[in-house]
Amino acid sequence: MNEAVRPQEGVRKLMHTLLVGAPKTPYDDENDELQDFLKEAAYLTTQDLSDMGTQIETLSATRRNRARVRYLAALMPTKSLHELTNSIHYVMDNAHLTVSDVRDILRGGKRDVPLTKIQMIGRLLIEGKSLRHTAKEVGVSYETVSRIESFVGIQEARRLKLVDFACDAVREGWSVRNFATAAGIPKSTAHLMLIKARQVLKELGDSNE
Repeated sequence: MNEAVRPQEGVRKLMHTLLVGAPKTPYDDENDELQDFLKEAAYLTTQDLSDMGTQIETLSATRRNRARVRYLAALMPTKSLHELTNSIHYVMDNAHLTVSDVRDILRGGKRDVPLTKIQMIGRLLIEGKSLRHTAKEVGVSYETVSRIESFVGIQEARRLKLVDFACDAVREGWSVRNFATAAGIPKSTAHLMLIKARQVLKELGDSNE
């Protein structure tokens, strides 16, 4: 996979914490669960997490960053509130926020989108559903789904994964039909992905055309 599409450190650290606790040892890049999780987010970094914790202390950014803490639950659609709290508190690594603070933020208030709905949004995006389908299925606004996607990048990560797969398919000379079947996508989408893959390979100087 080319450097530009590798998952970010913050997501790696978050998943490591969920699997084995505090990352006192090097990450096990061969861990299948870790690799699967890393495919589900494109944008998040450890600095983002630390900055959110700091900015929650300032009145101007409080509401936005509280919302972003809650958006992290989209990356962990099957985790309990307790598991989410401990993992997010650890990776945010902010002395001003206690475990109780993080739990209260995740629980949200009456005007906030319920945590279960944020997790459902994450699950549907991970499955490849569109933003509009997800919004309708969960019963939230399109803007809510869009904000979550724009922060953690689940759908974008899936697209990057497909481009990476398409690059391999182009190298191996697969047909549109074979690639569509293997990727589980419509032939029209597969055709577009293979065109994109050829462009990427040409830019990388990795093209036989």
